[in-house]
Amino acid sequence: MFKNSKTSIIIFAVLVVAAIAFFPTIGSNVKEYKDINGENDFSLCKITDEDIIKGMDSSTLNIVTFDEEQNEYWYLGKYFNGSTSLDTGTPLTENNTINIQKFSVTKGNARLLILADNTIVHDFIPNESNQELSLNNLQGDISLVIAGESTNFEVIFKVY
Repeated sequence: MFKNSKTSIIIFAVLVVAAIAFFPTIGSNVKEYKDINGENDFSLCKITDEDIIKGMDSSTLNIVTFDEEQNEYWYLGKYFNGSTSLDTGTPLTENNTINIQKFSVTKGNARLLILADNTIVHDFIPNESNQELSLNNLQGDISLVIAGESTNFEVIFKVY
Protein backbone atom coordinates (compact mmCIF):
# COMPACT_ATOMS: atom_id res chain seq x y z
CA MET A 1 0.00 0.00 0.00
CA PHE A 2 2.69 2.51 1.04
CA LYS A 3 6.24 2.30 -0.28
CA ASN A 4 7.73 3.56 2.94
CA SER A 5 7.17 1.41 6.05
CA LYS A 6 7.74 4.44 8.33
CA THR A 7 4.82 6.19 6.62
CA SER A 8 2.63 3.12 7.16
CA ILE A 9 3.55 2.98 10.85
CA ILE A 10 2.87 6.70 11.34
CA ILE A 11 -0.51 6.48 9.58
CA PHE A 12 -1.42 3.40 11.61
CA ALA A 13 -0.43 5.14 14.86
CA VAL A 14 -2.50 8.22 13.97
CA LEU A 15 -5.53 6.03 13.21
CA VAL A 16 -5.16 4.16 16.52
CA VAL A 17 -4.92 7.43 18.47
CA ALA A 18 -7.96 8.82 16.64
CA ALA A 19 -9.96 5.65 17.36
CA ILE A 20 -9.07 5.82 21.06
CA ALA A 21 -10.01 9.50 21.22
CA PHE A 22 -13.46 8.83 19.76
CA PHE A 23 -14.07 5.50 21.54
CA PRO A 24 -16.19 6.96 24.41
CA THR A 25 -18.80 8.18 21.93
CA ILE A 26 -19.06 4.94 19.93
CA GLY A 27 -22.22 3.04 20.80
CA SER A 28 -23.22 5.64 23.38
CA ASN A 29 -26.86 6.34 24.16
CA VAL A 30 -26.06 10.01 24.71
CA LYS A 31 -28.24 12.26 22.57
CA GLU A 32 -26.81 15.11 20.55
CA TYR A 33 -28.65 18.42 20.76
CA LYS A 34 -28.80 21.49 18.55
CA ASP A 35 -28.62 24.92 20.12
CA ILE A 36 -31.99 26.24 18.94
CA ASN A 37 -32.28 29.19 21.32
CA GLY A 38 -29.22 31.12 20.10
CA GLU A 39 -25.65 31.43 21.24
CA ASN A 40 -26.38 34.00 23.98
CA ASP A 41 -29.17 32.02 25.64
CA PHE A 42 -27.72 29.18 27.72
CA SER A 43 -31.01 27.72 28.99
CA LEU A 44 -31.73 24.08 28.23
CA CYS A 45 -34.13 23.39 25.37
CA LYS A 46 -34.72 19.64 25.46
CA ILE A 47 -33.47 18.38 28.83
CA THR A 48 -36.19 18.83 31.46
CA ASP A 49 -36.04 19.16 35.24
CA GLU A 50 -37.35 15.59 35.43
CA ASP A 51 -34.50 14.36 33.19
CA ILE A 52 -31.98 16.04 35.47
CA ILE A 53 -33.55 14.69 38.66
CA LYS A 54 -33.78 11.10 37.45
CA GLY A 55 -30.29 11.30 35.95
CA MET A 56 -29.46 10.56 32.38
CA ASP A 57 -26.58 9.27 30.33
CA SER A 58 -23.98 11.90 29.70
CA SER A 59 -20.91 12.22 27.59
CA THR A 60 -17.53 12.10 29.28
CA LEU A 61 -16.16 15.18 30.98
CA ASN A 62 -12.81 15.87 29.36
CA ILE A 63 -10.79 17.23 32.26
CA VAL A 64 -11.32 16.96 35.98
CA THR A 65 -8.73 18.16 38.47
CA PHE A 66 -8.62 18.64 42.21
CA ASP A 67 -6.25 20.88 44.15
CA GLU A 68 -6.15 19.25 47.57
CA GLU A 69 -4.34 22.17 49.22
CA GLN A 70 -6.93 24.69 48.06
CA ASN A 71 -9.89 22.25 48.18
CA GLU A 72 -10.63 23.43 44.64
CA TYR A 73 -12.24 21.42 41.82
CA TRP A 74 -12.01 22.14 38.10
CA TYR A 75 -14.26 20.55 35.45
CA LEU A 76 -14.01 21.15 31.73
CA GLY A 77 -16.57 19.75 29.29
CA LYS A 78 -16.39 19.81 25.52
CA TYR A 79 -19.51 18.94 23.51
CA PHE A 80 -21.09 17.70 26.76
CA ASN A 81 -24.60 16.23 26.58
CA GLY A 82 -26.78 14.95 29.41
CA SER A 83 -26.45 15.47 33.14
CA THR A 84 -24.12 14.24 35.83
CA SER A 85 -23.24 14.94 39.45
CA LEU A 86 -19.91 16.65 39.97
CA ASP A 87 -17.66 15.03 42.55
CA THR A 88 -17.16 17.32 45.53
CA GLY A 89 -14.71 15.07 47.38
CA THR A 90 -17.06 14.27 50.23
CA PRO A 91 -20.86 14.16 50.47
CA LEU A 92 -22.38 17.62 50.74
CA THR A 93 -24.24 18.45 53.95
CA GLU A 94 -26.14 21.38 55.41
CA ASN A 95 -22.85 22.44 57.03
CA ASN A 96 -21.21 23.16 53.66
CA THR A 97 -20.92 26.27 51.55
CA ILE A 98 -20.18 26.04 47.84
CA ASN A 99 -18.29 28.84 46.09
CA ILE A 100 -18.59 28.68 42.31
CA GLN A 101 -15.52 30.65 41.34
CA LYS A 102 -16.21 30.24 37.63
CA PHE A 103 -19.12 28.86 35.61
CA SER A 104 -18.31 29.63 32.00
CA VAL A 105 -20.38 28.44 29.04
CA THR A 106 -18.87 29.10 25.62
CA LYS A 107 -21.10 26.93 23.43
CA GLY A 108 -24.48 25.25 23.66
CA ASN A 109 -26.76 25.24 26.69
CA ALA A 110 -25.97 24.39 30.30
CA ARG A 111 -27.29 24.46 33.86
CA LEU A 112 -25.28 24.11 37.06
CA LEU A 113 -27.56 23.40 39.98
CA ILE A 114 -27.98 22.00 43.46
CA LEU A 115 -30.29 19.04 44.06
CA ALA A 116 -31.52 18.16 47.54
CA ASP A 117 -33.54 14.97 47.90
CA ASN A 118 -34.43 14.93 44.22
CA THR A 119 -35.58 18.54 44.17
CA ILE A 120 -33.84 21.37 42.33
CA VAL A 121 -33.17 23.99 44.99
CA HIS A 122 -30.74 26.37 43.27
CA ASP A 123 -29.46 27.32 39.80
CA PHE A 124 -26.12 29.04 39.36
CA ILE A 125 -25.94 31.76 36.70
CA PRO A 126 -23.83 30.97 33.60
CA ASN A 127 -20.83 33.23 32.98
CA GLU A 128 -20.99 34.81 36.42
CA SER A 129 -18.04 34.44 38.81
CA ASN A 130 -17.87 34.01 42.59
CA GLN A 131 -21.36 32.70 43.26
CA GLU A 132 -21.66 31.39 46.80
CA LEU A 133 -24.38 29.25 48.31
CA SER A 134 -24.73 28.09 51.90
CA LEU A 135 -26.43 24.71 52.13
CA ASN A 136 -28.08 25.55 55.47
CA ASN A 137 -31.57 24.12 55.89
CA LEU A 138 -31.04 21.51 53.15
CA GLN A 139 -31.66 17.93 54.20
CA GLY A 140 -30.98 14.53 52.68
CA ASP A 141 -28.93 13.74 49.61
CA ILE A 142 -27.37 16.97 48.28
CA SER A 143 -25.49 17.12 44.98
CA LEU A 144 -23.97 19.59 42.54
CA VAL A 145 -25.16 18.71 39.02
CA ILE A 146 -24.20 19.89 35.54
CA ALA A 147 -26.66 19.44 32.67
CA GLY A 148 -25.81 20.34 29.11
CA GLU A 149 -26.87 20.23 25.51
CA SER A 150 -23.86 20.14 23.17
CA THR A 151 -22.11 22.51 25.53
CA ASN A 152 -18.56 23.59 26.17
CA PHE A 153 -18.22 24.65 29.78
CA GLU A 154 -15.78 25.24 32.61
CA VAL A 155 -16.65 25.02 36.30
CA ILE A 156 -14.24 25.85 39.11
CA PHE A 157 -15.52 25.56 42.68
CA LYS A 158 -14.57 25.17 46.32
CA VAL A 159 -16.48 23.45 49.10
CA TYR A 160 -16.10 24.74 52.67
